[in-house]
Amino acid sequence: MKKILLLLILAGFAHPTPARPQSQSAPRPSPSAPHELGKPYLTNWLPKDYGAHAQNWAIAQDDRGVMYFGNNSGVLEFDGVSWRLLEFGNNSFARSLAIADDGKLYVGGKGEFGYFAPVHESVKDGKAKKTFKRPFVSLLKYLQPEDREFTDVWNIAISSQGVFFRAEQRLFRYIPPSHSAQHATTASPVGRAETETASGEEDSPREGERAGRMHVWKPKTKFGGVAAVYDRIYVAQNGIGLMQVKGDSLELAPGGEKIGSFEFMAPFSDREGREKILIGTRDGTLFWYDGIDCQPLVGETASFVKELRIDHGEVLLDGTIAIATHDGGVVVFDPAGSGSVRQVVDKTSGLSDDIVNYLFCDQQGGLWLALNNGIARVEAPAPLTFYDETHGLRGIGNAIIRHQNTLYVATEVGVFYLRPSPGIFPGNAPNYGRGTVNIRQLEFRPVAGIKDWNWALLVVPETGELLAGAEV
Repeated sequence: MKKILLLLILAGFAHPTPARPQSQSAPRPSPSAPHELGKPYLTNWLPKDYGAHAQNWAIAQDDRGVMYFGNNSGVLEFDGVSWRLLEFGNNSFARSLAIADDGKLYVGGKGEFGYFAPVHESVKDGKAKKTFKRPFVSLLKYLQPEDREFTDVWNIAISSQGVFFRAEQRLFRYIPPSHSAQHATTASPVGRAETETASGEEDSPREGERAGRMHVWKPKTKFGGVAAVYDRIYVAQNGIGLMQVKGDSLELAPGGEKIGSFEFMAPFSDREGREKILIGTRDGTLFWYDGIDCQPLVGETASFVKELRIDHGEVLLDGTIAIATHDGGVVVFDPAGSGSVRQVVDKTSGLSDDIVNYLFCDQQGGLWLALNNGIARVEAPAPLTFYDETHGLRGIGNAIIRHQNTLYVATEVGVFYLRPSPGIFPGNAPNYGRGTVNIRQLEFRPVAGIKDWNWALLVVPETGELLAGAEV
């Protein structure tokens, strides 16, 4: 068999077929034309796999590497092999999750918030108690009756100031007994919480409450997001802007008037090492915030996500930023470069759903997605991606070569060249589109006139010609 194979290769080179596509059929990509990234390696889990509701809203990971997912049925726990459902309260909708340094798993639900005790509190001498059940501790007991009138707790943020829970109708700050907060010096009555009305006006600083108590803010309109960035707590309020927690007061952040609500705030350092924050709003607008002013992001990424609803964002290990959209999957872009779209992960990539509610980068560098229908983990960023027939590549790859900045692949049905994604283009242009802009996907195109079995590709140094060794 080896002898026959060798003869076929030699025969192919005895009658070489020049593979020199015309410039109009195989354009040489410019250095700025981004991306030859193929499909990422990913795994989908559907409701039948984890045994709970389809919708997922939040993700967290503890120091053991165990994953948690906020689900309409409760909190899903996944150790990489098996799934377990943690239920709480009368209504176990889990909208938000966060894990503190002491191992407490904080949960925000519908009209409820609290925490599951750390695993070590449910285990003694390395063995689980008779019935291993992580107890849920509701924090509603610290609220006055009038402060319990709220709906979904959509965000949880943890900083040195405490644990913050955000509903549209209230912002809560809980200081656990073990928390070392500078303002936790004086006591307030057990079972009571102090309530303030949040406005853009600067209030006189007040002493905080004793550790283990709650502080509550009421909005003038409604709260539209809370996040902990650089150990500072930011909260947005419709009609007022981006505010910062200072002690027991909410102060309007410099230049924050443009941000009435946000879906995520992602920390980022530019090439000069200056700290910035990328803010994504629900209407698809992205802003850079430097602590002084908010400026809208411009470029192809901004144009693309503007057509979609932003649900969340996350900084990846390589410094790129992933944006979860409501109907366009995940958009990954490089803020340090030209701001161009680096990768889009959606149904065409193998994702089970294009509605992505939340993103989380795990300790191993993988990207988890809380989907409207399921859960996914994507190898992003990753050194390996792959091409298949959906990219136009047919047959089994026998040889691959890069010639004049174009990638060629020889298969048993011909020779194909890669046309990289040129990035943004108008939605009314050829190729599928949504709205006014879209990302044109990369594709392999066949070299005209070559349909035989091809075994090898070779560049002739003297002429610069690319030869394809074909079976004849």
